[in-house]
Amino acid sequence: MMDQDFDEGPSVEDVANFESLVQRIELRCGAAKISCFRDDLTFGDYPFDLEIEIQENESSRTVTVSDPEDAETILNNNFEDIRFIEGLDAYYESSTGIVHANVVALDPFGSMLSSRLFRLSYQKIKGEKPKKGSSDLLSLDFNGKFSISLRKPSDFNKVLSPYSSPRSLSMTLSLHTTGSHHYIKETLQMISNSLFFQIEQECDLPLSLSRRNTSRRMDLNIIYGTKNDYPEISFPKIQYEADAINLYWYAISARKMPLMQYLAFYQSIEFFFPKFSRQEAKENIRNILRRPNFKIERDADIEKIFRVSTSSSSRVYGSELEQLKSTVKSCIDENDLVDFINSQEDLSQKLREKSTLSSQNVRADTRNPDLLDEVSRRIYEIRCRIVHAKSDENNKLPPLMPYSEEEKYLHYDIVLIKYISSSVISSSGETLNISNTTMLQ
Repeated sequence: MMDQDFDEGPSVEDVANFESLVQRIELRCGAAKISCFRDDLTFGDYPFDLEIEIQENESSRTVTVSDPEDAETILNNNFEDIRFIEGLDAYYESSTGIVHANVVALDPFGSMLSSRLFRLSYQKIKGEKPKKGSSDLLSLDFNGKFSISLRKPSDFNKVLSPYSSPRSLSMTLSLHTTGSHHYIKETLQMISNSLFFQIEQECDLPLSLSRRNTSRRMDLNIIYGTKNDYPEISFPKIQYEADAINLYWYAISARKMPLMQYLAFYQSIEFFFPKFSRQEAKENIRNILRRPNFKIERDADIEKIFRVSTSSSSRVYGSELEQLKSTVKSCIDENDLVDFINSQEDLSQKLREKSTLSSQNVRADTRNPDLLDEVSRRIYEIRCRIVHAKSDENNKLPPLMPYSEEEKYLHYDIVLIKYISSSVISSSGETLNISNTTMLQ
């Protein structure tokens, strides 16, 4: 018989131990009136996961217990007392006001975050020297009213935030008072922004609170593939504009920065504005020349051609929207667009309903004669909110800022603009020609 190197899974005793631990958690959840349930559709080694619903402002966040180690960690901590902070990989103890938040580095050297912070904390940052045996990398105190410490995440923190970066740190902020969710979140952001800016300026180490990825569920659809489980890949026959497709790749890579991602997709479309604006201008000029009453000797008729040619290249207010409309109408098939929107989970409903992101909703229906105009206006309006950070009383909607509450709703519009971008790039492709490249030299 051949040796078996693969893991045969937990023993009967391990499963029984897990069952016993879960039952103890369930009893504590019942006593604290916390909702929990068993999920049999698990990818883990044990027969089920225990899902615990922990309060997160006015909603809840699910904590998954998938093995005995997770269960023992939960039981060894006062999980009944914690409340998650909306939008962040962070929570606070409702009875004490102590806040625990994950911290990540914003530069490529995040893998060395712990060692860099440990070294810098004694060289450039005036902090309290951690006590002997302490796991703190940095400890700060302000007149006994507030205290901050940075350390490696605890096992409890890892269970509560399983998707956080393994390179992250945990910041503990002691407010020495309790308060509302809004007060605690605002105070955390205010103090952390001030601290992190100081560290970045003094030590060239950019840090940020870890933001919760609200679009992870739809990202998983991309990872596992929803377009075609068995794609047919052939040798390339079409070549695409290098600058435009590089903007597209940049947008794909900026998944954790939704405003930057949206703007990069927009720029990949904007790249083609001159091409399709000229095409529209040419067609308009042809229509003028085809008129039976057109007279080349008449100045008024020549003036019509002049107006068309100059308006297509003008940069006056509103012209960019018209160029976007021309590009979208030239590259997007309405039926394909409707099929795409209706094939994406919740996308049609999100675009149709009233939104704080844009005053323009989109009715994805082949009987809607204004569909492409609606899509163009919505895309342009969101783009303007991202680009123009200055508040203006003349603008109907305020600027769209990073880490705002609205930003988390942008995902559906990113799905839409990604489709428009890829369609425009595809429509502008040309037959692949490698005879003039260095490949054959």
